[in-house]
This record gives sequence, structure tokens and C-alpha cells, in this order.
Amino acid sequence: ERFILKVFSGFVDEIWVQSEWMVELCRNHFPSLVIKKKPFVPRMPPPKEVTKTFDLISVTSPAAHKNLPTLLVALQLADAKLTESKKMVLVLDSQAKPDAFQMPTLRHISVEVRTLLSRADLYSLYERSRTSVITSSFESFCLPLYESLHFRLKVLALKAPYTRDVSESIELYKENDPHILAAALIAALKKT
Repeated sequence: ERFILKVFSGFVDEIWVQSEWMVELCRNHFPSLVIKKKPFVPRMPPPKEVTKTFDLISVTSPAAHKNLPTLLVALQLADAKLTESKKMVLVLDSQAKPDAFQMPTLRHISVEVRTLLSRADLYSLYERSRTSVITSSFESFCLPLYESLHFRLKVLALKAPYTRDVSESIELYKENDPHILAAALIAALKKT
């Protein structure tokens, strides 16, 4: 996006971004342009009280910045320390190929992988989940973070610039390391 803006910056009067950290980033790269924060969030239905089916949900993809391999290793590490059964739903974007990753064998965490969901089906999964796990290193806005908060989930997220703008309290883990994420997952699962 930055490359495209640099190429066409002579034809741009104003840049709209979705978060305060993106405003700062754009001001650093395009100091002469007007930068405005104008988030675009889809309309979501009010959250309903439903029976919780999943302890964890992660809405992600195999894209490198989403850190899916870190999550999968962390699940193995956490699974080895758990003594009771937990359920997770892993929601992958529509571009995800079934062979894009190897799902680890787990004894205590059952993982249901879902793809090609409608917004209504995704919202239903959020409502049926307790904790959202967000592992992405870089996002301009991170819609799953805002969806999770809208549906009143506890959120466990990698400490990154996109999490700075969130006013609600979320649990942050400090680096993209499977051991650190595993410890955070175990702590989150003990609270569910």
C-alpha cells in the first residue's frame, strides 16, 4: 500500500486510515498530505447470550504475518501441559488451502477448522466462544480484534502497534514465540 501511495502521492489529497497508529505511520511517510482516521467496521448484530461451545477461537490465515505456525506449535506445547479437555475453532480465510498447514496431533485440545464462512456463521462462532486468540504481527486495523470485543470475548493478542488503539482491556503476550504464546494460552484456559 505504501508503495502505491508513493507512486500516486501527487494525485492524492487525503489519506483515510482506520487506526491512530496508521495515522502516525502515514504522517511519517507522507507529511504533506492530510491524514484522517475513519474506521470502517461492518455492522454486527448485538451479541446474544448463548451456550459457549469453544474455549478458544482464532480467526486467521496462513499468511506469514498472521503467525499460524507459531499458534500451532504453541497449541502443542500448551496441550502437553493440560490435564482436561478444551475445544478450539480455527477459522481460516477463504484463500486458505486445506494443505496450507499441518495440524498437530493434540490430546487435550480438539481443534475444529472452518473455512469459507458467511459473516453470520462467523458471528455465531464468536458468540459460542470464550477467548479469541489473535497472533498477527501486523495489521492496519485487525477486524477480528474488534469483532471479538463486540461479541464480549476475552482477547489474547500479540503485543503489536494495532493493539495500542484498543481501549478495552485485552491480554497481551510480548513476542511471536510459541513458548510465550503457550504460557499465555494455558493462563487463558485456566480462566475459562
